[in-house]
Amino acid sequence: MMHTWRRTGATALLLWMTLVALRADPGGPVPMPPFSDIRAKLWADSVYASMNVYERIGQLFMIRAHSDKGPEFEDDVAMLVRDYHVGGLCFFQGTARRQAELTNRYQGEARIPLMVSMDAEWGLSMRLKGPGIVDMPRQIALGAIKDDTLIYQYGREVARQLRRLGVQVNFAPVADVNNNPRNPVINFRSFGEDRELVAAKSAAYMRGLQDGHVMACAKHFPGHGDTDADSHYELPLIRHDRRRLDSIELYPFRQLVGQGLQGVMVAHLSIPALDSAENRPTTLSRQTVRGLLREEIGFEGLVFTDAMEMKGVADHFAPGDAELKALEAGNDILLLPRSVPQAFEQICMAIQEGQYPLAELERSVKRILRAKYSLGLTGPQQVELAGLEDDLSAQPAGRIRARIMEEAVTLVQNKDDLLPFRSPQNLRLASINIGGTLNNPFQKTLAQYAPVELFHTPKEIDSTTARAWLEQLSGADAVIVGLFYLSPHARNQFGITPSTRAFLKDLSTRTRVVLAHFGNPYALEYFDDLDWVLLAFSEDAPSQRRAAEGLMGHYLVQGRLPVTVSSRAPAGRGLPGDNLLRLGYDPPEHVGMSSDTLAQIDSIMAEMIREKAAPGGQVLVVRHRKVVYEKAFGRQTYAPESPEITPATIYDLASVTKVTATTLAMMKLRDEGRIKLDEDLGLYLPEVRNTNKEWMRLRDILTHHAGLQAWIPFYVETLEEGRPSSAIYDTIAGPGFSIPVADRLWLRDAYRRTLIDRVLESPRKKKGKYVYSDLGFILLKEMIEWHTGRKFDTYLQEEFYQPLGLRTTGFRPLDRFPRERMAPTEDYFRHQRLQGHVHDMAAAKFGGVAGHAGLFSNAHDLAVVYQMLLNGGTYGGRRFLRPETIREFTTRCPDCPRRALGFDMKSLDGDNSHVSELVSDRAFGHLGFTGTCVWVDPAHDLIFIFLSNRTYPDMEPNRLQAGRYRQRVQSVVYRALIDQPQP
Repeated sequence: MMHTWRRTGATALLLWMTLVALRADPGGPVPMPPFSDIRAKLWADSVYASMNVYERIGQLFMIRAHSDKGPEFEDDVAMLVRDYHVGGLCFFQGTARRQAELTNRYQGEARIPLMVSMDAEWGLSMRLKGPGIVDMPRQIALGAIKDDTLIYQYGREVARQLRRLGVQVNFAPVADVNNNPRNPVINFRSFGEDRELVAAKSAAYMRGLQDGHVMACAKHFPGHGDTDADSHYELPLIRHDRRRLDSIELYPFRQLVGQGLQGVMVAHLSIPALDSAENRPTTLSRQTVRGLLREEIGFEGLVFTDAMEMKGVADHFAPGDAELKALEAGNDILLLPRSVPQAFEQICMAIQEGQYPLAELERSVKRILRAKYSLGLTGPQQVELAGLEDDLSAQPAGRIRARIMEEAVTLVQNKDDLLPFRSPQNLRLASINIGGTLNNPFQKTLAQYAPVELFHTPKEIDSTTARAWLEQLSGADAVIVGLFYLSPHARNQFGITPSTRAFLKDLSTRTRVVLAHFGNPYALEYFDDLDWVLLAFSEDAPSQRRAAEGLMGHYLVQGRLPVTVSSRAPAGRGLPGDNLLRLGYDPPEHVGMSSDTLAQIDSIMAEMIREKAAPGGQVLVVRHRKVVYEKAFGRQTYAPESPEITPATIYDLASVTKVTATTLAMMKLRDEGRIKLDEDLGLYLPEVRNTNKEWMRLRDILTHHAGLQAWIPFYVETLEEGRPSSAIYDTIAGPGFSIPVADRLWLRDAYRRTLIDRVLESPRKKKGKYVYSDLGFILLKEMIEWHTGRKFDTYLQEEFYQPLGLRTTGFRPLDRFPRERMAPTEDYFRHQRLQGHVHDMAAAKFGGVAGHAGLFSNAHDLAVVYQMLLNGGTYGGRRFLRPETIREFTTRCPDCPRRALGFDMKSLDGDNSHVSELVSDRAFGHLGFTGTCVWVDPAHDLIFIFLSNRTYPDMEPNRLQAGRYRQRVQSVVYRALIDQPQP
């Protein structure tokens, strides 16, 4: 209800004010704030002249709003907007959609558009929950990163979200220098303890907000960082002298004002060096607001009080009186007054009695109006509700967030440079989550890189449990400990229990303990004796993945501690990690691809299975060293009870062996100078001498231009009436029969010589014509063994697969894995299901190890091999090949329409049945007969892998190729490439 005084005294006060204004100098020209121009001034003057006294006074108020308080609260807010003409709202808890709806309602009640604000220091998630809300990093994490352009982008993204929700003012950045670890209110909300760092990062955040058309309001002037009291509950006392205040607390604010800051929030602090009056908060101090902020520092933007309902002011000043004194001190906007009616009435009386000069009212109101003009608040305001949640959570938010959390990860301790793990596959690693769930994103990501034993335990670890864990974990080479469900506050020891601290101390005496801390850096004081510590600031899923990737060397860990933790961990500490160029994991949009487009792969794979082109498969896509799509489809066979395909399923690669085994080995020999590609095979393989294969150049063999026939049906002559001949095969292994061909089927050892002789005796046409042939790669395998003195599979395992950390790639997988891991292939000539035995008939007769076929793998391990090539020959901190060797082998050979050295390419003659038309001319890869392919496109930094067992149960008809499923899926991958402007 409106007060009686307002109804009866309105006309008299308005007339009196008009007379005073006509005969009194209002104090000269009103200073122009940094967001002003002549148009803003003209608009503000015009609107001010059209307002009555109550509308002018109302502009001084910014009141509390929520979207989770219900109809009665909402009606009260609407009444204050309508009856008291309040100029602004500050929204708190609720949901985005309800806030937008209420904003539209309240804006509809206001004659002059409302200035809407939020405490959104880390974006909307500081206040809102529900659909569309992205949890952005806190300021302390931003304080750890080196690249301030990321903080600018962060500010732009927060501004984008705020504007989309109808918010024009953000009470951020926090420009307090947090040099008190026990600060109960600022703490992780600050950028850190160094004034230069706080100033620089506050400025970057401010510019991002203001370039995004949101007013930045720096707080908490003159500096709330060095206090152990919370002004929400009491009035903090800061006893520093003026010299100290100038050198530390005031420094960031001076820097921001000099760079165009538009808003400042004044804190409720008692600082005798600025105002000696007892219990007078700086908010109500004329010396502080008008003297220091306005006159000395020269700030011309809007000055907001901190919330007037806070105990720091409310315990010492009555409602109405506090608000009036805040205006007299020089504040423009009264934030969250305890009672709008009481404050409104007292201000009106003060104006009438001359206590609050008209000139000061005019200055503040016109300053507010100019700000509204600059923020676009000159006409009706309505938030578009359609698509709101999708717009708020648009991909720039996730991409910026991921980059910041990656750059914030800080290596605090790293004895003997253990981290990142250079050869995790050679270590016994365990991971125990304390407080976290088993196999959470942190542990899942660790397990992508190496075999890791995974455990978890509650934060309270009793002595019996601790002894059991110590016994179980002490045999590990290193135990990676993740700390979860922490608290940001020192008052409860950051959520770290004494039993956790004691357990880790005991464990560290038995093995190497690598601590991954997902929380407030100040908590690391409890773990100062640990020698391996990684700080990740937040325990959300992206931060967990970033921490694991940092430990495993996916990227360069480069964060720095923004605060001092201990003498061993001072502010600025951040040990240099290594970028071992291993694969990482990210959503497609983070690397310029569309999730929605990639989702079309699912329907193509479903069609493939439905049309019986293949019973299942794996598809994996990597871009910019990030796995962005990795899915398994279908089952091992078409039977409904057949095991489902998973990312761990192992496939027969068929001719992908040529590039993932033989060509790799040839690249290695070329790299080491042990072969020359323009020399003849006879120089490196004595058994071809005096045959028509002696003078074949290695280069011609690799490009299929050596004149060899395509293949030889070796298996036919080993059959009797369509079944394996008993003269050549036996059902059990024994003397003279040691070559495994299938289950219970062993080939006579002497027959291997027959196979080689058949290759050597095969006719050879004139070289120069392209004929795709298996025979040359069969001979190259023999050459590699002769030249290296090692078995082909052993050589590849030792030189590539094992040091790359591959767990599935290799020949004869049944020697290492259970049969159930393999996708079966065709029951051909051996009259049994082939599951773990090579499908290729010739490779089978070589015991499953051949140069043209025989390799098995899952998609993920293949991606590692080809990422190594894209990396220029390095992976996991080890160099495998020189970049120039890779370029030589992956560059199209002269006069070859579709071939590099060993690798297939897009055809220049228009016949591209083997590959999508969308690949670049630089792409290289290979297809496999069993329904596999791998393609690498350096032009797009892209890897595409497709694995299937299309030959089960029969290799004909080839529905996979007829339906062009590999090529269609590959086309989707290229259509998913989008040009995304950097935020």
